[in-house]
Amino acid sequence: MLRIAFAAALAVLASGAAHADWQYTRWGMTPTDVLKASKGATRIVVEVKPAPGVEYPGLKGHHHTDLLAYETRFFFNDNQLARIDLLPATQTLDTADLVETKLRTRLGDPVSETVAGAGRVLEWRDEPRKNRIILQVGKDGDTDPLAVLSFTVLTDEQG
Repeated sequence: MLRIAFAAALAVLASGAAHADWQYTRWGMTPTDVLKASKGATRIVVEVKPAPGVEYPGLKGHHHTDLLAYETRFFFNDNQLARIDLLPATQTLDTADLVETKLRTRLGDPVSETVAGAGRVLEWRDEPRKNRIILQVGKDGDTDPLAVLSFTVLTDEQG
């Protein structure tokens, strides 16, 4: 089954002028801070495997917009929010195209786009919110995501 793990960007894009790094979160929040701010929308999970250098606990939640429902995964480094991944409940190729179009409309052309084999990696920078947005598109087997959208903190060196 094809999987797309990025359509949730529509919700982020729809947030418009909201003063947030993503919805109710701010970079550097602790897991406890995110749990409280989510008002019950997140929970602690151990099955969320952190990326190299990212520590437990991981949090998982759900978010809904008028267009999409998706799972959110929160990763922490040194007990501070470091990355948010978005995985849609409905996964189609049309959704992949729609999300990329919405990102390009909202943020312009990506600052970088790399093509490797059957995959692509696109990067945007939302400096007002200190977001580095990475869209990875490609297929690696039936169980791996077709695409992954990750939000990480934009550092001074990247900006």
